[in-house]
Amino acid sequence: MKASILWNMDRLGDTVRLLEEHKALLKEKFEEYKKKYQEEYGLIFGEETAIKIENFTKWMRDNGAKFNKIRMRYYAPDYRGVHSYEPIHASEEFLWVPKKLIITSQMGKETAIGQKIRKSGVKVSWDYLLYITLFLLIQQKDTNSFWKPYMDVYPRSTGNFPMFFTKEEQDLLEGTPMKSHIPRELQEIREEYNAIVQAVPEFGQFSFEDYAKNKTLTISRIFFVKIHGENERIMVPLADMFNHHYEKVGQTYWQFKDAQDAFIVHAQKDIPLGDAICENYGQKPNYRFLFYYGFLIEANRKNAVYIKLYLNKEDPLVKIKEKMIGVSSANSIKTFKYFEIFGENEKSNNKLMGYLRFIEYEEDLNLLCSFLKPAVENFKTCTQTKRKIKVPHLSIACEKKALKKMKEIAEKCLKKYPQSYEEDMKILNEQKDLSFNIRNCIVYRAGEKKVFLTANKV
Repeated sequence: MKASILWNMDRLGDTVRLLEEHKALLKEKFEEYKKKYQEEYGLIFGEETAIKIENFTKWMRDNGAKFNKIRMRYYAPDYRGVHSYEPIHASEEFLWVPKKLIITSQMGKETAIGQKIRKSGVKVSWDYLLYITLFLLIQQKDTNSFWKPYMDVYPRSTGNFPMFFTKEEQDLLEGTPMKSHIPRELQEIREEYNAIVQAVPEFGQFSFEDYAKNKTLTISRIFFVKIHGENERIMVPLADMFNHHYEKVGQTYWQFKDAQDAFIVHAQKDIPLGDAICENYGQKPNYRFLFYYGFLIEANRKNAVYIKLYLNKEDPLVKIKEKMIGVSSANSIKTFKYFEIFGENEKSNNKLMGYLRFIEYEEDLNLLCSFLKPAVENFKTCTQTKRKIKVPHLSIACEKKALKKMKEIAEKCLKKYPQSYEEDMKILNEQKDLSFNIRNCIVYRAGEKKVFLTANKV
């Protein structure tokens, strides 16, 4: 009996040791899984954000979305993208989002508040932004909303957008046109918000800050598509998390397909395992990228500055020129984009040069008549009408004056910046611990100065 008990005790001991070994092995495997999870998702397994991501992807799949080869990855607390975790082949459809999971401006219009806003007749700019923003605000307040899993992963931070920079960060933009654009834009949004609240008091349940932030995020994430013949602006979960890459033009192509009643993204090129899924937001200068998307391209080959042109009030021919293009010398003719890279085929720069030639031309105005659209038969008898200008190289004297004027504009703009281009580059090259926003501010202002310096050498 005693021997039997001892034998059973030995077996129990062996079982305990085996369990301890399995426990250690399981713990080791679990730690390996957590490490791999963090590498692939940029999140700590089991933390709140990771749980929200799991809920979001489950919600997407439960409601018909298909995305078996891509997953979200976080680079920082509020900065994420989408990566492949299997190779994606050219022409392969890798994201399929049914209409059920797409937010449209029409959905905002159909809410109770949206209907009241429409009936009130209040005037707003870009009403589709208002109604998508309204829909998002309503869903964010509703804890039982069908859209809650999407709202839980939808970004809240707008700190990388210039309108929400700290005073210290905005001060770094001194001398740039963006510095004055920020308060104007905020004022326009506030006036719009106040007008809506006055017309529909229920809209006041949403704060101005929430409205401004959500509208900003909407602008940066919206898609423009045609759905069953109707133009529509939409928000597409997961697709709106693709980041921009200017070198990956043609990597992906998206469209709403009526036959499938879904938003579908397919690869136009092979996408290797682990690659970020990117789309190209278009060839934009850093001003637009930073202001409307909250980031910029450090080596932006399409960087540009915005230049306002005016007729020369001292020009003895100024009154005739005012009639020819229908613009008073007291007001700017228009605003032009001037690109750093100036080639013969660069339309914007050549367009600006055409207007400079018109402004500086002091010879026979009859020669200019055929370069106006609509054309002018006789500059002496023409009516004051808005006309476009496309003036080619006319004479060496006129070309010199136009180029001199361009240099004067560049020099005047460069004087507005407190720091030089060289000082900016020294900061960027020597200070490696700059915050995301501070670095963006310096890259942006340095980029503008580089364009003006280029213009000064033309």
